[in-house]
Amino acid sequence: VYFGIVNGLSSRNLPNIMEITNRYKLPTFSMKGSTYVKRGVLFGVSESEEVATGIYNAKNIVQILRGKLPRSINQVFEHVPHIAINLEEANKIGYDVPIDIIASSDEIYTEISTWAKNE
Repeated sequence: VYFGIVNGLSSRNLPNIMEITNRYKLPTFSMKGSTYVKRGVLFGVSESEEVATGIYNAKNIVQILRGKLPRSINQVFEHVPHIAINLEEANKIGYDVPIDIIASSDEIYTEISTWAKNE
């Protein structure tokens, strides 16, 4: 199950969604960074990916503010993806994570954490 960056997915409804995906042993992937991987999503883009994307966009904005036309800026973002994985979730759904996936992951969580009150 793919979780894109959507406004409808939140700390309030993620536990309910994860209950359903776990019941049917469905693997999950989140584009919203490690936040959801910490909370039980199997795979996701790590926080370092978000930082790299932010830096790329900030550099483009600076060029525009300095007078460069947006259409003249190269819009190809070349970056090696960074992966986050939750091994407890893998165990819950019976997914045997290949060792090369673990070795290439940038963030590895061994437990599912709960949301803090301020999140």
